[in-house]
Amino acid sequence: MEGKKIVGITSCAAGIAHTYMATESLVDAGEELGVEAKIETQGSMGAENVLTKEEINKADVIIIASDVTIDINK
Repeated sequence: MEGKKIVGITSCAAGIAHTYMATESLVDAGEELGVEAKIETQGSMGAENVLTKEEINKADVIIIASDVTIDINK
């Protein structure tokens, strides 16, 4: 999987712990596999590490880990 790019969005109902725990797990797994991973968080502080359209278009995989509605209208 080396050289692949993963992008994603994480979000949870409270927007605190699980949002950031999921992001950390995805980034760590990417590092272990030699995969570039950029994960946007939509937490209690709003959207952080926001993905660009270019990053999304260049991604080999897109992961959405959420149990709430995410904002995709940026």
